[in-house]
Amino acid sequence: QLDATDHPNGLIQAGTITFDGSGNLQSFDGVAATIGAVTVGTTGDLTDADISAEWTNGSDASAINLDFGTIGLGNGITQFAAGADANGNNVDYTTHFINQNGAQAGTMVNYALTEEGFLQIEFANGVKRPVYKLAIATFEAADEMENHTGNVYRQTRESGDYLLREPGLNGAGNVVASALEGSNVDLAEEFTNMIVTQRAYSANTKTITTTDEMLDELISIKR
Repeated sequence: QLDATDHPNGLIQAGTITFDGSGNLQSFDGVAATIGAVTVGTTGDLTDADISAEWTNGSDASAINLDFGTIGLGNGITQFAAGADANGNNVDYTTHFINQNGAQAGTMVNYALTEEGFLQIEFANGVKRPVYKLAIATFEAADEMENHTGNVYRQTRESGDYLLREPGLNGAGNVVASALEGSNVDLAEEFTNMIVTQRAYSANTKTITTTDEMLDELISIKR
């Protein structure tokens, strides 16, 4: 239904266009507007409509030709609810264009740290969004920092002031999430050193015992 009520200045033709159940054009019951007209031929076909559009800015009038096709066939109007083959028969629906702009509301379901230092929040609607960025402090002389319990270090005068940097840039390390730092100690070497130390301790103990026995023997000889 074309109605001039809402947009009277843009009306070029008023009337009703009728389609059948397959989406093919059947008839047009029109009432001519002040400009242009649509007519039906002797065979029942809609004839091409020549419409003259007059512009309010002083430009010359433009001739617009509307081809509504043949009665009973979908060869004059294109619809996107279903396609049509060369014979005018409907074919399966085909998606021509999909564009998503935005997403439905979602609650937070998970979070993670990226290598770039971003705290990334994942929502129930599938959206992932970074909300914060972790900074890494670097020192001119990190070896001069004061060691405290629990792998905690404190800045000292010798270590210099700290500089906050982005992870992975200008000498700052990367962020590794959900990882446990392993020990850099060579267990085989440390066990070897422990055995050597234990043997040395045992040898020293034996030396002290032997010396004590020799002193006892010397005292016995004197008596």
